[in-house]
Formats: sequence, C-alpha cells, structure tokens
Amino acid sequence: MEGGRLRWAESGERRLAAGAAVLSLAGLAGLAAAAAVPGAAPGVPLLSAAAFAAALVVLLPVLRRWGKEGEARLRSVADTAPEGILVADGEGTVEYCNPAAERILGRPAAAIVGGPVSALLVGGEGPGARASLLGGGRAGEPRSAAARRADGTEFPVEITVAPFERAGRSREVAILRDVTVRRKTLQRLEVLSRAVEQSPVSVVITDPSGAIQYVNPRFTRTTGYAAEEVLGRNPRILKSGEHDASFYGELWRTITAGGEWRGRIRNRTKDGRVVEEEVHISPVKDGSGRITHFVGIKEDVTARRRLEERLERSRRIEAVGRLAGGVAHDLNNLLTVISGFAEMTRSRVREEEPVRTYLGEILEATGRAAELSRKLLAFGSRQVLRPETRDLAAAAAAMRESLQATLGPGVRLLLKAPPAPVRASVDAVLLGDSLLALAANSRDAMEGKGTVEVSVGAAVARPDPDGGPEDPPPVPFAVLSFRDDGPGMSEEARSRLFEPYAPSGPRGRRTGMGLAFVHAFVRQSGGFVEADSSPGGGTVVRLHFPLAAEDQGAPAPPAEEGREVGGGETVLVVDDEPAVASLAGGILEEAGFRVLTATDLPSAERACRGLRIPLRLLLTDVILPGADGKKVAAAVRALQPRTRVLFMSGYAEDVVAHHGVLEPGVRLLSKPFHPLSLCRAVREALDAPAGSPGAPAVPLPSGAAGS
Repeated sequence: MEGGRLRWAESGERRLAAGAAVLSLAGLAGLAAAAAVPGAAPGVPLLSAAAFAAALVVLLPVLRRWGKEGEARLRSVADTAPEGILVADGEGTVEYCNPAAERILGRPAAAIVGGPVSALLVGGEGPGARASLLGGGRAGEPRSAAARRADGTEFPVEITVAPFERAGRSREVAILRDVTVRRKTLQRLEVLSRAVEQSPVSVVITDPSGAIQYVNPRFTRTTGYAAEEVLGRNPRILKSGEHDASFYGELWRTITAGGEWRGRIRNRTKDGRVVEEEVHISPVKDGSGRITHFVGIKEDVTARRRLEERLERSRRIEAVGRLAGGVAHDLNNLLTVISGFAEMTRSRVREEEPVRTYLGEILEATGRAAELSRKLLAFGSRQVLRPETRDLAAAAAAMRESLQATLGPGVRLLLKAPPAPVRASVDAVLLGDSLLALAANSRDAMEGKGTVEVSVGAAVARPDPDGGPEDPPPVPFAVLSFRDDGPGMSEEARSRLFEPYAPSGPRGRRTGMGLAFVHAFVRQSGGFVEADSSPGGGTVVRLHFPLAAEDQGAPAPPAEEGREVGGGETVLVVDDEPAVASLAGGILEEAGFRVLTATDLPSAERACRGLRIPLRLLLTDVILPGADGKKVAAAVRALQPRTRVLFMSGYAEDVVAHHGVLEPGVRLLSKPFHPLSLCRAVREALDAPAGSPGAPAVPLPSGAAGS
C-alpha cells in the first residue's frame, strides 16, 4: 500500500493538485456540514459542486507554498477521511486510494492503484467503456453507481467527482460512499410509506400542538376532506357535538403526559354524516424523550356498530321469544279452558239473561289475551305461517274499510296501486293484522288527524340491508309502504320502533306489541322492514316481502266445508291438562261424537285396548309428559291401525317442529280454539281422503263411517 501512495507522490504538482481536491472534500466538507446542518458530525462530506470547485481554486496556491509540510497534511487528511478517496488520470488509471477506499472496495491499495477504473465500477467492461471516474456524470454532483469487490460481489455506491488539470494532464478526484445501508433503509421507508398510504385505517400525524401534518388516503375517503383542506388545522374540525368537553380534555391530558389513548369517537364528515371510529392515539418521542408528534390510528366501525346493535336487538328478541314460547303452552291451555267453557255456558243461557252479557265480556277478554299471546309468539318468530300468493295492492284494498275504521274519521286514507299486480307469498291473515297495527300506530302518532298513504311497488334489495359484502346479493322484493304525515321521531326512537312497548313519538308514547308483531311477521316471511322518520317529517314504514313468481297466480279457492257435527264417530282426546281434555271432550260430545279422554301415553293405550269398536280419530296434544304426540299416535295406531290423527298445541312453532310434528300438510289445531273451530278441524280430518296427512295408511272399508 505504501508503494502505491509513493507512486502518487512522484510529481509535486500532481501531488499538490490532488491534495487540494482531497483537502477540499475531506476537510472543508466538515466545515460546510457544520455550517449547513445543525448537529452534523464534523468530517461528513456534504460539499456542493460549487463549493468543491471553489475549494480547489483557493487551496492550490496555498498547498504549493506549504511544500513537504502541505504534503504531510494532505496525507494525514486523506488517510483519516471516513469516505473513500480515489484519484485517477485521464486514461482512467487509478493513481491513489485512501484506506477508506480499500475498506469499501474490499481490496488492498496495491490491487487498486495502477489498475483501471473499470475493474472497480460495474458497467465499465469493454475497451474504453469507462475511461474516467466521472463516467459521463456532471462534476461535483453525486451520482449512483455499482461497485465491485475483489470477490466479485456488487454493491451500491455514491460517487462525487471533480476533474482538474495540471501540466497539461487531466486528473479526477472522487469521494466514494458505500450506500448499502442507506439503500436498505430507503427501501424499508418506501415499504412503510406505501403501507401507510394504502392502509385500510386512517392515519393522522400532528405536531405537539395538535396541528395536522399528515393524513393518508383512507382518512380523506372516510371524512371527505382532501389532505390540503386539513393540513395545519386541528382535528377538532371533525367534532360531531356528541362528546362533551371533559371527554376531549381527558384524551388530551393522557397523550400530552406521554400516555396512549384508546376509545371510540363519533366524528362528523365533511358532508355532515356521523361516523363512529375506533381510535388509538400515541405520542412520538425523540431520543431525549421529548414529544415531537402525535400519531392517530382510526378505524371506521360504523357498520360494525350497526351489526353489534342488531345482534344485541336479536338477543333481546330471542330472549323474549324463548320466554313467550315457554309461557305459551300454559297460557293457551288456560285461555282454551276459560273461553271454551264460557262459550259452552253462554250457549245454554237465554238471550235476555244478564249473565249472558257477562259471559260475552269474558269471551272478549280471552280473545284479546289470545291475540296478545299470538303477538308474543310472532315477536319471537315462532308462529305458524300459512303463506299464499297474494296481490299486495288488492290485499290492501280489501282492508280499506277496516283500515279507515282503525284510523278514525279525522285521518284521510289514500291507497295507491301500481299499473301491474305485485304479488308476494304471505300469510293473508297476518298481513291484514300488520296493516291494522301500522294504522293504529299512525293514528296515535297523528292524534287522530292527518293523512295516511298506502302504496305498493317492487324493488331490488339485499335480503339483509345491514349485512356485509359477503352476504347474499340483491334480489327482487314486493314492497308495501305505509306513510303518515305525523310528527315523526328522533333517530333514537326510530332505532327502537319495532321493540315491544318501546317509547315512540315526541311525547314518549309506547308502541305496545303491534309494530314488534309486524317486524317479526315480515322477517319470518323471508323479508325485512325499513322505517324512515325525522322530527316533523312524518314516518314511512316499508314492508319487503319475497316477490312471488308471476305464474303462481291467485290462491286456490277454499274447499267446501264438510259437516261440522258428528255422526257417532269415536274420538280419543289426549291432553296432559285434564281441564282441556274435559273441555274438548264436552264440545265434541255435544256435536255428536263419542269421546274417550286420556292424559298421557299409558292411559291412551289402556283406552284403546278396552275399545270394542273402531277408533276413528286421535286428537292429541303435541307435548305430553314422558312422550310426544307422535309417539302417542304410533302407539294408538299399533292398536287401531285405521285411526286418523289430528294434533293440537299451545306451544310455539319451533317447539312443535322440534318434536317432528310440523311437517308439510300435517294437521295442527292451535290453542286456544273456539268450539266451532275444534268441531270443524275434527270433521275435516275425518272426511279427508285416504292418503292425505293424518289419514291411516290403510283406507277404511266402505260403510265404516259409523262408530
């Protein structure tokens, strides 16, 4: 290495010229860096092209006067410089390298000095391909290149070159920096930058005073503000007004004290929408622990919040539904007994006797109780539906008189039908009940004065309007809209409109079970309900039902009613409630049937074994102690193969289905029942053709219709 340095020192003029360049790069650069960059370490070359050239012009005469002393100083500076220093002649032959260049290039000076520049820099292969260190670049300006070590590995470098001429010969002096670490750092920063720019959550960076210095694209998409609209402003521009001063005060005290804050904030977007965001704010500190910035990560959870509210509402509905299903059996049994015996008693009392009026009041009250029980079951989506294809506009028109009677004389009713029929598969009875419930709600909201408009149309919508993108795609729906011009309601009241006994309207009136019943009925029918309302803007409720195929046509007309009296046929009534069994037996005996009663499976089997005549019908409760109606039917038919079966139950639909009874076409009589309904159901089951649901597998022989 010493020989290589001595070769470079053979010419005093060349030595001085190159020394001037070296000193200008390694010595003055430290001064320039210290002056230009506060806190920069001395000796870090940051010299510009202009300063580079000026240093050469100024220092050459000085170095000539220094002589040997100048040479020693030059060598000391060059040998201790942190960057690699190379000097090459005009033909591209290296004349000098310092120890830093040896370290960077992974070669000793002896392998560098005297060799071509092309052996050190990638891309210089071939005759004359790289005749200089400048390599086509501009003097004094850093350029990127690739260098090659002795083992052949390549790595990125940055080269700054200055040409000079002495005694008619051109020279080049260059500073060489290994930028491998810098390049990797920049690559990591680039990946980090892309990650922040493409992040699915909003990123906000502020200075210590809270002034916004950076927002990513997700922030602009969520808030509607462009980056230039918020830079330099405080995040308080997003305030929704739904949090008080203490909320923001606690947040600010936490982060300025160096802590992290997490929570949910309701912010207002540029267009006035309120979004709920999950926010995490943390301070950014320098090496001394001083807070230099705050960074906020915000995720829009508005849709998630709606799903959480829906889930919570569904849980409440499920809890009420389970309670209703559990109570329904006992309640309906009691109502069956009360209404049944009251009806039988009234039939024995003369019209002019006062007790007949009392019995009528009892029957009216039990009817209302039965309706309430049915609505509770409907609220839990546990009622039995009997869907049929109906034109919604025609169904609404058929309810005109009932709707007007419910609305009262002070409310104007408008019915609007579409040009073509819009058909849906719905339970016609429950659809009528839903319209009456909506009418009662609008009447109360308008306090008996105003206008109600009922219209029908079709729309394409998602089966679950609050679902995510992975939910089923939009499908056609038949839509029945019920609009009133009442006082409307707040967002909070609207969100709870379909809950049982939820407060509604400006005076906090309660909706009862009516709208909860409507919501449950539509959902159970495969549709959904929407409600739009605002204070002073009235209310519109839209019922969405699955659109029926056009070729389904109108429902078939009901079959002619059979005889509703008995002809002496033997019927076995099985119910674990003795009063219900006694009531049903009494009603059927009065209608002309021969009746046996039992309260469980063993007593039913005993009744069949002692029977000497054919058993024509089994009327059994679905849920019995130690067995269910299906097992009772199997045991009875094992003894009386030609017995027909009619089930009855006061339980909810899902309980009945769980016991395997609620199958297509199976005959089921719901409790509480009217005596005429019981007689009609028994008569229809007896008169049904062989092979129909409930009929025995073996047809009855002709002439066996008697007892």
